[in-house]
Amino acid sequence: MIITLTGFMGCGKSSVGRRLSKLLYCSFVDLDDYIVERAGKSVADIFTEVGEKGFRIFECQCLRELLESHVEGDFVIALGGGAVTTPECARLIREHAVCVYLTASEQTLQKRLSGDTKRPLLQGESLEDRIHRLMEQRAGIYASVADFSVATDELTPMGVAHEIFKVIN
Repeated sequence: MIITLTGFMGCGKSSVGRRLSKLLYCSFVDLDDYIVERAGKSVADIFTEVGEKGFRIFECQCLRELLESHVEGDFVIALGGGAVTTPECARLIREHAVCVYLTASEQTLQKRLSGDTKRPLLQGESLEDRIHRLMEQRAGIYASVADFSVATDELTPMGVAHEIFKVIN
């Protein structure tokens, strides 16, 4: 089974994914890390060079590679916060994986993302406004792609991993 974790930046996809893969005794890949490895440059640099649209195209290619290379056995992928906003990525996830939406309140996300300067989509307006605007755009998409969701606000990453483990086993 391939399990993908989706949700907004700061909801814990990578931290939870690492722990969930240990519970399942399987491999884990952070899609953003895979993209950086394949491109040989940071996500921020890719955004600067080709913009969000170009990044999303490359992100989808990388997701397809991961899904095609792990057709047998268990595997956990932490998706980038915007991956499911690309219709092709959403389709691939629906067809090839179980998708878990990790939720967090805007207040929790503000605390977790405060001081983060590496995420291109958080640059510009105030963090509070940026999170609010992007969450309005994305929450429905996350929910539509996901098979189920887990609220992360009051749980540790291992607690979230255990909640997912209970649902899938």
